[in-house]
Amino acid sequence: MKQDSTRNAAYTVDCEDYVHVIKLNSFDSGDACSLIAYGGNNYVVVWTSRFQEEDAEVEGMQYKTLRTFCHGIRVDAIAWSPETRLDVYLPR
Repeated sequence: MKQDSTRNAAYTVDCEDYVHVIKLNSFDSGDACSLIAYGGNNYVVVWTSRFQEEDAEVEGMQYKTLRTFCHGIRVDAIAWSPETRLDVYLPR
């Protein structure tokens, strides 16, 4: 992860392909992490992130890929459900 030097709150994450859409989950995820999904030519990747603006212990941004969904269609739109929750998805 690299911080974009031209803007304070912009970050880049390495990706192997084109990203056509990215969507932050604006609903309560049941955890301190934010859920983000991005779509490419044949996949959707879901990951968690923590930003230093939200957590003083984080330097810049931390992220973890949760799952990659592969299929045969380019992804141009992503929508989050208000029922998507990390405290149900992730084992403790």
